[in-house]
Amino acid sequence: MKSKGSVLLSALCCLYIPAIQAGDANVFQDEARVVRVDPILETVNLPVTRQVCEHIEVGKQAPAAAIGEDIRRSERRHRRSCRFVEEMHYQERVTSYRVTYRYAGHTVTSRLPYDPGESMPVNVSLIPKN
Repeated sequence: MKSKGSVLLSALCCLYIPAIQAGDANVFQDEARVVRVDPILETVNLPVTRQVCEHIEVGKQAPAAAIGEDIRRSERRHRRSCRFVEEMHYQERVTSYRVTYRYAGHTVTSRLPYDPGESMPVNVSLIPKN
């Protein structure tokens, strides 16, 4: 059985990290098994504009038809008054994922902008131990 120090797994990273230089024989691509994915939530404030309307009763006094009559009758009218109101709504959004994956006996946790599923591609670099 080989010791853990015989081959050092120096870089185990995701594809969105800068690509490997072509021609490096010690670097290859493989698949790692994803063992856990946790969404990272962030609360964001979203301004929402909505229209608020109300009915206002407007009274208008009209003189009675008979001359000399002191009694006045009221005519009631309704007017609709609307205005725009901006409110803040709080919403939780998934901004990234904490992904734990396993490759060659090593467990690594990284933060990714997507859920990789059951497995994910990784870049592997092997460097001899000095």
